[in-house]
Amino acid sequence: MAAKWNYVQRYWWNGRLPLYLVGLLAGLAADAYTPYGAAEWLAGLLLVCVAIVMGEVEEMLLVGGAVALCVLAGLWLSPSGQISFWMEAANRAGGLVVISVAVWVARRHRIAERELRTLRGLLPICAACKKIRNEQDQWESLERYITERSEAQFTHSLCPACFERYRSQI
Repeated sequence: MAAKWNYVQRYWWNGRLPLYLVGLLAGLAADAYTPYGAAEWLAGLLLVCVAIVMGEVEEMLLVGGAVALCVLAGLWLSPSGQISFWMEAANRAGGLVVISVAVWVARRHRIAERELRTLRGLLPICAACKKIRNEQDQWESLERYITERSEAQFTHSLCPACFERYRSQI
């Protein structure tokens, strides 16, 4: 529970939590005056877009869930009698699908970005000492170069051939 509170505090100070709360309330208020059930999810989609651009995966999921709950709550708050209940429910269901797909795609993209930090292209490497020339034309160790530019970590051991070669020294 403490970790979730730290998460909320962190985004409160970044200024996004008040934005989300005001946006959700504005969407609910606008939805109370529009009959087609579109104002709520369109306002919510804007909030989800803010979370996608500025937030982490957890923030996208929290905002998406809050918007979905408000869209469903708006079904009972919007004026009745101007269109059929099923038309309004269909409009809201379509909005929920759009919001869900946006959050799902953004979440998959963010997770893939996090997991797929890879090195690409040709690496200029010394044939003798195996150091790599970096962008500033300086030579650094292979381990340092890869560790600084990817999520890879190194452990050092000896292969069986090298172990036999260095056995007497060990």
